[in-house]
Amino acid sequence: MVIFYVDLTLAVLAHRHGRGPDFLVHGSHLYDGVDAR
Repeated sequence: MVIFYVDLTLAVLAHRHGRGPDFLVHGSHLYDGVDAR
């Protein structure tokens, strides 16, 4: 999850400065260990 948050933060900052895309794609393997509850 930490990797996702770091990537999301960098994507938002880059987008705010006009240098990033309008979307972020991550594989579902990041959420394998996350409890669905």
